[in-house]
Amino acid sequence: MFRRSFCIAGVTVQIVSDRELEITEEALPFLCDAAEAAETTVYLHAVDALPKLPDNGIWDSGRCFIGDTVYLCNGKAHPPYATVSYLENRDICIDYLPQSGAAVWKTSALISSLGLERMLLDYDALILHASFVTWKHSGILFTAPSGTGKSTQAELWRKYAGADILNGDRACIRKTAEGYRAYGIPYAGSSYIYRNESAPIKAIVVLRQAKDNRVRRMEKGECLSRLLPEFSMHRWNAAFMNRALDRIADILELVPVYQLECLPNADAVAVLQAALYER
Repeated sequence: MFRRSFCIAGVTVQIVSDRELEITEEALPFLCDAAEAAETTVYLHAVDALPKLPDNGIWDSGRCFIGDTVYLCNGKAHPPYATVSYLENRDICIDYLPQSGAAVWKTSALISSLGLERMLLDYDALILHASFVTWKHSGILFTAPSGTGKSTQAELWRKYAGADILNGDRACIRKTAEGYRAYGIPYAGSSYIYRNESAPIKAIVVLRQAKDNRVRRMEKGECLSRLLPEFSMHRWNAAFMNRALDRIADILELVPVYQLECLPNADAVAVLQAALYER
């Protein structure tokens, strides 16, 4: 058996597999010492056959969910090539058909198969669709629907304020003893920025395109409606949603949320800096 360990959002994950993993670009920054005690162990092994697809499963993005088992398929018309089972002790079992051609032993495919949002929820963490920058030792999360300008605002902060971009598309928000922190994770969409770093969260910033730059603190009620679509959630799973909504409610109690109506220019950076750091 082969063993490799990764640290994702402060959680040590050990992969135990029957063949050597192929470590692809996004996973390299997250490798850690295999001697560290694993909090979650993922067992990955080839099998000769898999159970048939259930008739009552819920489909999402080529995955069929039923209970704590996920069937990975290449569409509804195809049989599963792997199953992912979440165990009560926080470990995960992945069975796959080697003859299917699905390279789940490559970390790029394995990370996608794992369902990080499901794994990290066990550690008081959620994944937010956001560009994550750090400035003055704190984190700012720019969130909005795709195409609104998250990556643009992150790049403006890098250009005009010297901020670091830790992830251009996703961030993990996890509660720690000191409060909520944001973490880079090994999934970054088209930004290809994978940094295994974290920072205490200064603010979550909801973006809205406008003709002027202005910022305001959002009320808790409107925060939920604007942020909920941007979290990675299993909306068909009542148990997941109950836990996730409790976590979001706690985030909104402890993390300030602002709306930034903005243009893609340097003044947008200055306006938000004044709101966050000069009050």
